Amino acid sequence: MIKTIIFDNGGVLVEDFWPKFEENLKDKYQQVPGNNLAKIFEYSRQTTTGQRSFETLIEEIRKLTKDDEDFYDLYHPKAVRPEVIAYAKEVGQDFELALLTNELSNFDRDNKLWQLERSFGQNIFQSSKIGLSKPDPKIYQYVLEKLQRKPKEVIFIDDKERNLEGARKVGLNTLQFMSLDQLKKDLPKLVKEVNDRK
Repeated sequence: MIKTIIFDNGGVLVEDFWPKFEENLKDKYQQVPGNNLAKIFEYSRQTTTGQRSFETLIEEIRKLTKDDEDFYDLYHPKAVRPEVIAYAKEVGQDFELALLTNELSNFDRDNKLWQLERSFGQNIFQSSKIGLSKPDPKIYQYVLEKLQRKPKEVIFIDDKERNLEGARKVGLNTLQFMSLDQLKKDLPKLVKEVNDRK
């Protein structure tokens, strides 16, 4: 019996972060050697598991680009998808909700705009605070333990197949997000399918 629905953030509830960030970097620093851009991308990903603080990341970008400006604009908060958040709230009338997100350590700063706690309460699981990131199966196990749920009681929604694959490795039911219309159609079907299993 499905009891909990776990949503991803970037690419589901808000616009995906990474493509825009990488586009911004490439546009701004066309003359920066490619290996330095690769280092910046790697350092950025390290902040999603808390290996680097956001402040340390900014300092590394300044060193590699020889630029002293405030780089927060490159990490501007992603555009919220209010219609998807509204649907999540609707789903939350029948199921426990949770959020599992690979986010930089500046998530709390961005969330002042998003205010995701209004929909997910305390069930917000952020990679940089956990020290793990999707698609590592350990992060899904961590969330299951915190929620005190069995994998078969949970549906995990994400836009990236690699993250869904990691979730399936620990037995979670998964659904790939492609659009709100698709989600509204497929989520009730999956809930029924899982609940009808003997």
